[in-house]
This record gives sequence, structure tokens and C-alpha cells, in this order.
Amino acid sequence: MERINSNKLLISSILVLIGLNSVTLTGLWFLIYSKPPAPPMPGNLMPRGDRMFSEMNFDTEQSKALELLHQNHFMNIDSTEDELHQLRTKMVDELFKTIPNTDSLNGYAMQMGVVQAEFEKNVFRHFLDLKAICRPDQLPKLKTTLTEIIDHMHRRPPPSPLHQQNHNERPGRNMQVNPVSPPDQPPSPR
Repeated sequence: MERINSNKLLISSILVLIGLNSVTLTGLWFLIYSKPPAPPMPGNLMPRGDRMFSEMNFDTEQSKALELLHQNHFMNIDSTEDELHQLRTKMVDELFKTIPNTDSLNGYAMQMGVVQAEFEKNVFRHFLDLKAICRPDQLPKLKTTLTEIIDHMHRRPPPSPLHQQNHNERPGRNMQVNPVSPPDQPPSPR
């Protein structure tokens, strides 16, 4: 009789655990897959230059030229970003060596400067190519769009509260100078 009761208890425990696992997995499923969609990009800029297609009112020929320009440009940007990422990775690796070689760090920084300068030249060559496919009546809209893109590239997110707190706690920042009165001294005899 005791053996039958222990088997019933064991089977009941297993069924309860299976039920709890099912409830837990269902809850996790809903938590993971019921997230709201990602917010739109700031400034209502579409990714990867799609805004040009929609706002510039290009004809078919211009649209084909723009698509080709964008393919080449973004392929170039991706390779440049990969190169910069590799240099940054090398800098971090060097930084965390037991004895970092500052000459290597400076060399990586110089290489990054060269790559970044070439990147900027390519961006503005791309802008010249965009200008070349526009009709004169489209140039004001192109200028507005490119200005917004440049502003968007420069925009930085607001500093986090922790960053702001650490920034204000640096020596010499927001120091208040309290006048200190000299210690009481007896008057000197004359």
C-alpha cells in the first residue's frame, strides 16, 4: 500500500513539474515575441538613402543611376567601416597588453585618420555624383536633403545621467571656492 502511495506521489509531482514548465515556457514566449516594433530613426531619416528615392521625384533613368550610385557608395562605406573597426580592435588589443606599445597605438590612430579622411572624400564625391544626376529644379531639394543627412550624421545622443555625473565630478569642474579665514592668531606685539 505504501509503495502505491509513493508511486502516486511521484507521478503527481512529475505532472505538476511538467505543468509548471509549460506555464514558464509559455510566459517566456510571450515576453520575448510580443515586443513592440523598434522606434523610427531620429529625424525621420530612412536607412541607407531610401529617402532619396522617395523625396527627389527622380524619373526612371535618374532612379536607376541613383540605385547604382548607392550600391557602390554603401559597399565602399561598409568596407571602410570594417577597416576602422579592425583598427579599433587592434588598438584595444594593444591597450590591454601587459605593456602597451604607445608607438603601435599612435600608428593605429594615424591609420584610422587616413582611412577616415578617405571616407570623408568618398562621401563628398558621392554627393557630387548625386548632384550630377539631378536636374536644376531638383538641386534645392538635394541641398536640403544632404544638409539633413549631414546634421543627422553629426547628431549625438544626449549624455547618460551617469556620464553627466562623472563629468561633473572631475577635478576642477564646478568647484566652489569657499573663502578661508586665517586661523585666530594673537596680535603680534609691536
